[in-house]
Amino acid sequence: MSFLDTIRPSDPGTHSTAAITLTAHIDDDWGIVYSQGGVVFAAMLRAAESALARDDLQPVSANATFVRPVRCGAIDLDVEVLRSGRNGAQVRITAHDPHDDDPTPNVQATVVCATHDPTMPTIDGLVSPFDATVPPPLDCPRVGLDAEGHPTMAFFRRTDWRDATPADDAFLHRRSWFRFSDEPGSPVRGLGPDDTWDVALLPIPADALGMAATPSATEVVGPVTSPTLELSLQFVSPARGTWIGIESHCHRSHGGVISGVASLWNADGSLIATAAQTALLRRLSR
Repeated sequence: MSFLDTIRPSDPGTHSTAAITLTAHIDDDWGIVYSQGGVVFAAMLRAAESALARDDLQPVSANATFVRPVRCGAIDLDVEVLRSGRNGAQVRITAHDPHDDDPTPNVQATVVCATHDPTMPTIDGLVSPFDATVPPPLDCPRVGLDAEGHPTMAFFRRTDWRDATPADDAFLHRRSWFRFSDEPGSPVRGLGPDDTWDVALLPIPADALGMAATPSATEVVGPVTSPTLELSLQFVSPARGTWIGIESHCHRSHGGVISGVASLWNADGSLIATAAQTALLRRLSR
């Protein structure tokens, strides 16, 4: 069972005046020290979809601010539909650790949804970097494995990242292929129509700034991790198929704070989503 399938109604929320309170369970396999930020964001996005319950609207943007780390396990999601209009809606979600007495939220997010007008033109402003010169996924080295081929963190048991970065262009920049592992509990074992992903899954591969920044930082200070402070997404078109391509750029690393952008691509060259992210660099305990 996927963590998205665990989202269900909970006891009445005590953290806010939310219209609905849901709970999700994120197991240890989705952890990088704590729960991976994109996984928490994905659960919050799914909760927003559930509370809004509007098939005529689709998420067009979402923003999450990570206030405190989220431990693997149960997480309460307070959801408030701020507005549900004819052509758009806005939803606010607050995540709380139910076993923590601190009333401060762990994560706060907003989701903006809108109708799709097929009569309006499609105008592309970005070109896919995954052209014929980029090796196919299985020809690229897998990220997150040790010398014996074992995952270095639990998160890399559930996901498969492949480094497709050109050898002469690796400084604060990464091209990657991404898929979910094909095992029980994989959130994409049952894809939707036309092999379409659930849009709620996209925060997981979009949480990719660390892929661009940590290799360069590790060369200077040793092994580091990159907990997210803020992640913003703009959804452009559906993700389809097994693999998606990610191009991630870290604009700057200074004083332990990193920032940058990422773009997500289908294999046919269509843009899926763009992301802007700010994170911290923290040394891993040895």
